[in-house]
Amino acid sequence: DENVELTGNVTEGIFYGNSVTGNPASGFYFAPEIAPIGVDTIFYSYTTPQGCSRITFDTAQIYEAPVITFIVDDVCVAVGTTDSTEFINNATSSDSIISWLWNFGDPESLEKNESTLKNPKHLYTSAGSRQVYLTAETDNCEATGFEIINFGDVPVADFIWESECYLSDIPVQFTNNSTSNYGNVTSNNWKFYRNGGFITSSDENPEITYLNHGDYNVELIVETEYQCIDTAIKTLHLRRTIEVE
Repeated sequence: DENVELTGNVTEGIFYGNSVTGNPASGFYFAPEIAPIGVDTIFYSYTTPQGCSRITFDTAQIYEAPVITFIVDDVCVAVGTTDSTEFINNATSSDSIISWLWNFGDPESLEKNESTLKNPKHLYTSAGSRQVYLTAETDNCEATGFEIINFGDVPVADFIWESECYLSDIPVQFTNNSTSNYGNVTSNNWKFYRNGGFITSSDENPEITYLNHGDYNVELIVETEYQCIDTAIKTLHLRRTIEVE
């Protein structure tokens, strides 16, 4: 809450108390953020040039405002799908919270940009930075908090290989064609299944040597800087090569 200016009937009067800030030159203010929970007393005194003093006081009931915190379950926006983002409300209060109001920072969604649910979902149609607000209200207090959340788009994992012709001791070259519309692909995790097991690689465009012709599954998992992940699995049909002398 904002500070409240304190004024009295005598200009030279002085205010003091646990939650009072300021001085005669700049003015005195009641500062709710430093006030103790419960009954707080504000004093007002004035001393005449002759040394006569008078003190009066008033009390204020201080209530604890809600503490606003929340997270999202996933910062990846699957553009073009109906996969909504779930917001997890971790706000707390010593008093019962009677109402919630969310603003998802997505004005293009019109009336869907707000929700009064405790843990709502919202469908973003594009990636980007959003400033999301949550307001909680008790019988006596209201508080608002916000988080700036960078939503990334789910990448598209894809790859090709150079040849399907098996040549002994000559590796197969794989080319990573993965793309991301928002954010960069920061990791590539390959699995090359062969001989009843698999080998792995984190190279962008690896080379793999196979011991025989046959069908081999290849898996690529790509991840962006926003921890958005996609997986592609393909079968390499490595064909027998006839050597001509």
